[in-house]
Amino acid sequence: MALLVTLVLSFVALGFIAAILYLLNTSTSGSGATKRYSMALETAKGVSDYVVEKILSDELTCSGSSCDSGESIDIDIAPPDHNVNAKMLSDPKKVTLSGVDYTIYSIRVEAENNKTNDKAIIEFVYRVY
Repeated sequence: MALLVTLVLSFVALGFIAAILYLLNTSTSGSGATKRYSMALETAKGVSDYVVEKILSDELTCSGSSCDSGESIDIDIAPPDHNVNAKMLSDPKKVTLSGVDYTIYSIRVEAENNKTNDKAIIEFVYRVY
């Protein structure tokens, strides 16, 4: 009887240890995936800032000329381990509100890590007056 109780308690303890090891292993891989996605997201944010600077300096170009809807924006910067693409979602809209002229841009930025295929997409609308 004592041997049976000892075996049952040993199996219960083994089960707890296996569960703890499993949880440790999955949390490690989960934090690595989060870090890789964070790198792609930070790359997309950086390219978004770059595009905004180009808009403000009136130097935004697509294939060397002005941008129209659906065209890829010329990007001079990109980290070597990421594939980056920025696209105009629609033509820049000129709007007048309360006597003030605005130009509204809608842009999509995609950044993909070449090694892990983690991808981040940012879509934003930017107003210039």
